[in-house]
Amino acid sequence: MMGRSECPHCHHTLTFWDLFPLLSYLWNRSKCSHCGTNIPLFYPMAELLMGCIFVIGAYAGIRIGVDPISGEMLLLLIFIFTTGVYTLYDLRYMEIPDQIMVPVIYILLAIPFISILFASYSGYTFHTFHIPTIDRLFGAIILYTFFYLQILIPGGYYLIQRRDWKHFGELIIGYITFPIMMLIDIWKKPKKEESLDIPTWIGGGDLRIALFIGLTLGIVHGIASFAFAYIIGSIVGIGILLYNILRGKQTTSQIPFGPFLSIGWILSILLYPEIIVLYNILVTGQ
Repeated sequence: MMGRSECPHCHHTLTFWDLFPLLSYLWNRSKCSHCGTNIPLFYPMAELLMGCIFVIGAYAGIRIGVDPISGEMLLLLIFIFTTGVYTLYDLRYMEIPDQIMVPVIYILLAIPFISILFASYSGYTFHTFHIPTIDRLFGAIILYTFFYLQILIPGGYYLIQRRDWKHFGELIIGYITFPIMMLIDIWKKPKKEESLDIPTWIGGGDLRIALFIGLTLGIVHGIASFAFAYIIGSIVGIGILLYNILRGKQTTSQIPFGPFLSIGWILSILLYPEIIVLYNILVTGQ
């Protein structure tokens, strides 16, 4: 993931002229310039999707008052890049990479301390979205807890049925230890470990995204992004289910949830003012 771009078939490192998004794919007639093997359509579609995410995300930032030439926009683009990478990675491998998520979470946790060093930052707010630091921290806790319950409930029920109290206790303690070990393990050399196979409603990677969304959007917009993700995900999931039923295919295939969380995150920025207005109407009646 972190190395240079290469052909997925012959693993030849791509040259400078092979690195132009979409144009290189069209120029080389969808083939590797070295071995001549057809390049999967996923790659140009991924480049197109990443471009769309950047354009929409940058427009959303400008719409809420982010200066196009500023540290604010740079920070926003880093977050947009993060959503694009984990979306593509989840679509491709059904996993969320720690290599991209954990460093960004470190950045988000460091922002209150960075704000002390730079006068252009407000020590109380995260200057890209003007959300209080305490709001972002509680947003991360609430969204993380909501997702962890979707691991704890089905997994805990399964372990209780099996009377596996040892792993049940580890599952409960994992609520606290998971984010801590996630931040620590990124610095360790990866090693193969036996993982407990229990039924869950979401994947562990989604917990990382929950922390990311909460630390960027806070409570209100974080919950809104989850609402968008679940609504759009449900519509797509039902559509795929009906399509498979009509074609007589099996309906047990898994759908990665990361892309829907990415859509919800971008929509929450794009509709940032409208969400505030709706929140005020629902809470204060004004």
